[in-house]
Formats: sequence, structure tokens, C-alpha cells
Amino acid sequence: YLGGNCITVVEGLESLQELRELHVESQQLPLGEKLLFDPRSLHSLSKSLSVLNISNNNIDELSDLSILENISHLIAVDNQLHHIKDLEFVLSIWTKLYKMELNGNPVCHKSKYRDKVILQSKSLASTLREEQTPINLS
Repeated sequence: YLGGNCITVVEGLESLQELRELHVESQQLPLGEKLLFDPRSLHSLSKSLSVLNISNNNIDELSDLSILENISHLIAVDNQLHHIKDLEFVLSIWTKLYKMELNGNPVCHKSKYRDKVILQSKSLASTLREEQTPINLS
């Protein structure tokens, strides 16, 4: 759990190939900056990481994180996600994703946003049918 620090780039995780959870929410970033991820660290975590909390870090796209093929729970609340196409792209890759929290992002106000997200992700839709509970997409 590394939330609430002054990390600007998530890096140096190359030796943590078994890491399952990474919580880097609410970093104290310089004004106008967003949290960045070093590609080498992402590559090292690509098969193991299943829970990622990147909330409140000015993140405006998720495509760099698409390499994380084992993600099952994404928490990306209060960021700057604007584009449904970006979500559709990562959802087409993240086949194990069963929970996604995106409250407080501009994309949540787009027309039919929730329907498009659920249609794109079989695992999210399956979870909704099995549990009969809503996911935090708004």
C-alpha cells in the first residue's frame, strides 16, 4: 500500500513478478501532472497483478495498463478518464476483470456509458448476472 505519497512514476518493480495488489492512489503530484508507469515495471507485473488502485492521480487513459492481463479489480476513482473508446480497448484485453470502480471520472457522464462498458466486458457482465449487484461505474 503506497497511497498518499509523492510518487510521480511507478518504477523499480521489475523484481516483484509475484505482486498481486498495487495500491498507489492519491499521490501528491505536481499541479497538472499525472501518475506514470514505467513500461519495464508493467511488463514485470503483467502476469501476476490482479488488483490495482490508481484513484485520484489525474490519469486520463488506461491503454498503457492493458499489458496487465491478470487484472480482476481496477479502482480508478476520481481521475480524468474521458473516452469510452479507451475503456473499450482495455476491457477487450482484460478478460478476468470482474470489478471496476470509475466513479468521479468525466467518462461516467457520457451517453450509454454503463451499457457500453458492460457490453464490452464479458467478465463484468457475467459478474452482474451472477451476483445481481451493481458495479461502481458511475
